[in-house]
Amino acid sequence: MSTFILLTITGFGLGAMYFLVASGLSLIYGLMGILNFAHGAFLTVGAYATWFTESKLTGVSMLPRFLLGALAGLVVGGVFAALVELFLIRPLYRR
Repeated sequence: MSTFILLTITGFGLGAMYFLVASGLSLIYGLMGILNFAHGAFLTVGAYATWFTESKLTGVSMLPRFLLGALAGLVVGGVFAALVELFLIRPLYRR
């Protein structure tokens, strides 16, 4: 029974992640008419920043370490996405 519960929770988490990626692609394409597949790169940069932050905080307890890692991932991923928008995507709109 515990395997069923574990697989169910994992399935819901994976489904939620697929939903977020699909809704982001749909929203961007529906509003702007541009298909932007850079979401994976933004998620990867944020995940790497989270991992890097958590790996450097070895002496800190679990909850603050998780929260600081998540915050670092959000900030770094958001800044990376903003820089890509400013320097790579906006010049394409002007063409």
